[in-house]
Amino acid sequence: MFHKELVTDARRVAYDFDQQRGWLLQASGTCCDMTGCIALFKRIDPNVKIIETFSGRRADVRYVKQDGKWRAQPGGPNAAGR
Repeated sequence: MFHKELVTDARRVAYDFDQQRGWLLQASGTCCDMTGCIALFKRIDPNVKIIETFSGRRADVRYVKQDGKWRAQPGGPNAAGR
């Protein structure tokens, strides 16, 4: 089930099945709950590995699944793995 309170003000969602990577664009000044964001993309693809969130045009948080656990990393051009 998708809960609006967990992912607020979503403007656009995109997903690349080849890379198992998702993107969530939200309104400027908003943020999302990690659990809700992961749940959203797991409904698209249970094997999702990377999720990147954006607040307006600014990279916000990058979630990466490593060793079966999700870890949050700062978003932006200096984030790990970019």
